[in-house]
Amino acid sequence: MNDSHFIYMLPMGNINGRFLETLRLNIEYQLDLPCRLMEPINLPEYAYDSERWQYNSLEILKLILNLSPKDAIKILGLCNIDLYIPIQNFIFGQAQFNGLAAIVSMRRLNGEYHGEACGEALIFRRTLKEVMHELGHAFGLIHCHSPRCVMSQSINVEQVDQKEIDFCDECQTFIGQHIMRWKLCWAEFYRQERSWWWTTRRSFANLSRAGSRKMALK
Repeated sequence: MNDSHFIYMLPMGNINGRFLETLRLNIEYQLDLPCRLMEPINLPEYAYDSERWQYNSLEILKLILNLSPKDAIKILGLCNIDLYIPIQNFIFGQAQFNGLAAIVSMRRLNGEYHGEACGEALIFRRTLKEVMHELGHAFGLIHCHSPRCVMSQSINVEQVDQKEIDFCDECQTFIGQHIMRWKLCWAEFYRQERSWWWTTRRSFANLSRAGSRKMALK
């Protein structure tokens, strides 16, 4: 039996493999939880709004949720398309609050979108910040008033640059406790499951031996 659960990262469209692997390792380091890469999928064209030239984030979030593995702690979709929700012109990402699924778009995190020179290191740093931000929401964190905290709200790329990759002390305490409770709950669940499994196995073994003795006495 496998008692491991994972944060899954689902690439949507063509994203550099080295970029994804480095991001995966950073997620593991930041949250102290194992993270796995899923096989890339094509972008869902039904989510594209031709009038806005953007993709509906809500539709993509539903798709991500439907593709979540059974052993997922959280699942994060990563894409390089422009996202929107009906009440906003664009979003960097979205998450189910205290839920399973989240999504981050790198489209507007790339300086080339704004006509600026932007190296891969800066794009990666911005992406990691927004990934941690959306996963923070998925773990139950709200927006933080500290402008340096990764959970501070960013409505433009300049505000993304101003904040750190890390959680502030208050947010770190919250998410640390949340993750610890999650780990303890799953540890207890698997302890009980293993206990049931071994008890059932012994019961079947005893029944089998008893049946064999009866057969031998006949």
